Amino acid sequence: MINEQVEIPLTRLIKYFIDTAERKVSIVTTNYDRLAEYAASLAKAFIYNGYFQNLIGHFSKTIESNHLNKLIGFNGQVNILKVHGSLDWFKNQHNENTQLPLRHTIPLSYVPSIVTPGTSKYLETHNEPYRTIFSIADREIQAAKGFLCIGYGFNDIHVQPYLIRQIKDKKPIIVITRELTSQTKEAIIGNACKNYILIEQANKSDTRVFSSNFGEYLIENKSYWELDNFLKLIL
Repeated sequence: MINEQVEIPLTRLIKYFIDTAERKVSIVTTNYDRLAEYAASLAKAFIYNGYFQNLIGHFSKTIESNHLNKLIGFNGQVNILKVHGSLDWFKNQHNENTQLPLRHTIPLSYVPSIVTPGTSKYLETHNEPYRTIFSIADREIQAAKGFLCIGYGFNDIHVQPYLIRQIKDKKPIIVITRELTSQTKEAIIGNACKNYILIEQANKSDTRVFSSNFGEYLIENKSYWELDNFLKLIL
């Protein structure tokens, strides 16, 4: 249910980044859902995801070359780079990539454009729109000055090679999640990264922190692994 009177935590985070990062934020996600779009819309940002933001959106490689963060009437630009596709993406009968927002059923003669788990997903990502989305995501990761990962488990070889390369090169990273996966710890702590903070739930009501500066420690009676509570530390 849409409620513009209630500002969700992700919207507050997007607004903060827009105000502090030259009106441009990039979100790289493996999720199919529309939460990022919803949050960016509440932040009154222009959304770039590879498609025209029309009722029927056609995919284009050239939209991103515009100065979208300077568009009049928007608070800034949010790149939502869905490297595994979206619930709103389809291919039509001519194999054209099309965005049809908020459909409850699959339109006649259209096929969902999402990369599902399995061995075939690696082949599918060589096709459009994924080739372009991955290319832009890699470029944004390379250009970023730091990273905030929310709920990501570092278990997808599509996304993380560029990210790991950047954090090994001393770029800062913060990870907040209910439970840190072994892959996350190996990718960051095991790779001897120099500038990280990893945050997870501990003992149901506490927070466990792994820090490159202070080691491992516990914060009692605080749930900083939840985005809403984490934002209280930085906003």
